[in-house]
Amino acid sequence: MERIGAPATKDILAKANGRFPGGAPPADISEREALMEAYGEDVSGLWSDLDDEFYEYPDPVEERLWSYYKGNRSGFR
Repeated sequence: MERIGAPATKDILAKANGRFPGGAPPADISEREALMEAYGEDVSGLWSDLDDEFYEYPDPVEERLWSYYKGNRSGFR
């Protein structure tokens, strides 16, 4: 996010990741899904404030991703 010029979005994502045990979501999708299921009904409350923060912030993430891609095409397959 920082490379594309969206530092606030990077901060929001870091806060979201920090709410997982150990400070990061499990890399394995099955483990991540099991963890989310274990949270049950409480899962939406864990990140709702960050959802609000993300949608209120004016970082045009899609625009910046596209610009980054166009400027770095050789690095993508």
